[in-house]
Amino acid sequence: MFSRSVVLSFLAVGLAVSSPDVAAVTLDWDVPTNTWTNANNGSPIPNSYDVDGVAGNDLTITISGQVSKLRTEPVSGTQTPAVMSTLQGGMGGEKSLHIYANVGTKSEITVSVSFSATYVQGVENVSFTLFDIDKTTDSEFIRNIYGIALDGTLIPATFSNLGSAVALTGSGLTSLLTGIAASPDGSSNGNVTISFGTNVIKGFAFTFDNSQGPPRTQEFGLHDISFTPVPEINPALSAVGSCLMAISLVFHHRSRVRSRRK
Repeated sequence: MFSRSVVLSFLAVGLAVSSPDVAAVTLDWDVPTNTWTNANNGSPIPNSYDVDGVAGNDLTITISGQVSKLRTEPVSGTQTPAVMSTLQGGMGGEKSLHIYANVGTKSEITVSVSFSATYVQGVENVSFTLFDIDKTTDSEFIRNIYGIALDGTLIPATFSNLGSAVALTGSGLTSLLTGIAASPDGSSNGNVTISFGTNVIKGFAFTFDNSQGPPRTQEFGLHDISFTPVPEINPALSAVGSCLMAISLVFHHRSRVRSRRK
């Protein structure tokens, strides 16, 4: 009924559609179109970005909390949040999303990133680096760091490449990054890389705040965000799977008939 060549052809098609080539993509702040726009009064508004070359935005960044504390960055004279290269993380001219604020005791600013709902299966391998988490008179903190799973469960982050000006304490969802020494603007001493590994998430968030003290200007930078979309099941794969199952049943039936004839 079915020749061996036909079966092999089905198998080849099955392998082709079952191995989608999904590459990692990156929100790269050095790309000229990746800028940041604030409202007319300087307050941050959610900004969305298309980074995979396909129509539609892939992620949205929202900055909330005590946004009235945000100020103009003195080197460039630009109201933050803004994309600039004042903080380079030791990477030689790299841009980041710069937050510069006049913060007092426990002034909290939260950065939230949500990935497009078109990524039905979510994204994985999410990773980004923060620049200039340090201490001058007051310490800077990064806390409440988590990814958000498809079902809403909070996912703890992992940390790597901590600079000498940053200390990591706690674990899981209680992890705390603390600035413990001064770090020059262009240095990597205040860097930390935050990632979520193979955990599938639909977004993540973290909060920047400071230790006790009078209002002082403090800052940090959010460098590039990389992630890999989780591929959806190809409808063709389901069809091929059904065909292969049918062929298998036919061969099984023919084998049983032959054995009975013997």
